[in-house]
Amino acid sequence: MPEMRRSVILITILVLSTITIPKTFNVIAQNAEMHSYTFNLSFEPANATVTGTLNMRYVNHAGKPLSELCFHIYPNAFKPKGGYIDILQVKNAEGESLRFTVEGEDKTILRITLVRPLKPGEAVNITIGFYIKIPNIADRFGYKSGIYCLGNALPIASVYEEGVGWNNDPYYPYGESFNSEFASYSVTIECPLNYIVAATGVLKNKMISNGVKITAWRASPVREFVIVFGDNFRVLKQTVGNVTIYSYYLPEHSEYGVKALEWGVRALTHFSEHFGMYPYPEYRIVETYGWFGGMEYPNLVMISSSLYTGESADFLELVVAHETAHQWWYCMAGNDENDEPWLDEAFAEYSEILYYEWEYGTEVADEMFERYVLSSYHRYLNSGKKEHPLAESVWYFGEDTNAYYTIIYDKGACILRLLRFVMGDEKFFKALKLHFERSRFKLIKIQDFINTCQEVYGSSLQWFFDEWLFNAGNTAFKIEDAYAVAKDSEYIIHFSIYQSNPEYVNLVPILIHTESGEELSAIWVNTSKVEYNITLTVKPTEIIIDPYDHVPGIDRENSVQIKIVTGQRRTEKDIIIPVVIALVSIVLVITAVKLVKKREPVQR
Repeated sequence: MPEMRRSVILITILVLSTITIPKTFNVIAQNAEMHSYTFNLSFEPANATVTGTLNMRYVNHAGKPLSELCFHIYPNAFKPKGGYIDILQVKNAEGESLRFTVEGEDKTILRITLVRPLKPGEAVNITIGFYIKIPNIADRFGYKSGIYCLGNALPIASVYEEGVGWNNDPYYPYGESFNSEFASYSVTIECPLNYIVAATGVLKNKMISNGVKITAWRASPVREFVIVFGDNFRVLKQTVGNVTIYSYYLPEHSEYGVKALEWGVRALTHFSEHFGMYPYPEYRIVETYGWFGGMEYPNLVMISSSLYTGESADFLELVVAHETAHQWWYCMAGNDENDEPWLDEAFAEYSEILYYEWEYGTEVADEMFERYVLSSYHRYLNSGKKEHPLAESVWYFGEDTNAYYTIIYDKGACILRLLRFVMGDEKFFKALKLHFERSRFKLIKIQDFINTCQEVYGSSLQWFFDEWLFNAGNTAFKIEDAYAVAKDSEYIIHFSIYQSNPEYVNLVPILIHTESGEELSAIWVNTSKVEYNITLTVKPTEIIIDPYDHVPGIDRENSVQIKIVTGQRRTEKDIIIPVVIALVSIVLVITAVKLVKKREPVQR
């Protein structure tokens, strides 16, 4: 983007009321006792299995007694591909067997009946014995060529929501549908000596016993626990401040294993500075086999092996930045990925662009946004496919993965960029940082983010979110009748803006090319047609509305050359009215003449 002199002219045609925002959030009380998970696991690569027990202290965070507990057991969603989990037994602290059932359309819900109801604030200890079969597939739960991934494989408690009940959403295979409370984890893992283990949290102890490697891991507070085993990993690490970042990679990809570490360090540093400090002591970037590009977990991200090549280097950096951003958006600011995926995926998508802005500058960031975000959304629109609201669940999109990824990721990032333009950089980044500060280690909703934005902005932004999150659509602009009247040392520019969706209200950028550079303005458009006048002290040559596609939609005729006129330009109105007056005058004269002729005296 060429250098420009930017003068922002806000021509406000809206009256935005000052509001008071309640500082309430849909979260578990900050002082509530967390659940505590203690796992003992034994991994056997020969038959691709994990045998384990979970000893859990479950705390009732609901406002009512609970007579049963529900857990997600996601491996059963992989039964068609050879993966599953068998629940062997469930017992209470006294050793009594508890009745349980495996339910759900994909059999991914474990429902346990308690001996007596658990009162609000009370805790109960239960033990679950289980057996996991890992499928032979390249996925977040699966194995290929010596790398075994246990993504979302361990039993995890469902969230109990007030007024709703147990959140027992099924497994969504095309994206993420996970939601869990923050908890503490203590995990002991047995595996063969030749396997390297990467996991959530911090490695507290490692020992060899009877020819078996035993590692002990601790993590708190985190939303879930993930493990990756590899028999051929190389490991690099770098410490920045109080955080040690690790890169696990295959030896044939050493060049890009080093790069992944470098980019992970940079991303973690930038996001800590601008969003809020990364609070954990360790972070791991792990090369795995998978179709997904990257997959986020607390303290650990999986990156697809296919990206560790020279041809994919640019995309590798992008994915590392994206997945690292998820450490903030989802892993710490705890949204429900099933019900409100925009709140983490769009945030991670736009954060990856911010990474490029902070690391390489605005011009590179704009190029990356055009290449990986905006062009994808425009291709979707040009194909004639249906628009959708952003504040929808993953199941709303079903098997239409193109719509899901384009709308939630790409259009979602466009909306955050537009929000930044509307709020201005200072307020936008203040709101983003405050949102993370308030959301850290809590379960949140979209409305919490809206409340924070409005509080920082100082006026209502509900109109913005109603348009762009809760409605399905876009709008396009056309500019016409642009001319400038040269008067003294000024140029008064007049132009008309047409909007395809007259119900939308938008603050729209206007770029004016002049003989000495560029002027960036901003105007409000809230009808199908609006007219404006802007005064400059330099000669204008061209005017472009929404030059960088901030407002979602495709503008077909968004630029026009500016004609320079001297004096007051005669508009259609100026021309038509005199013509009409002249015609009326002629008619009146003719009529008068006829009347006069009728009244002439008769010749005698």
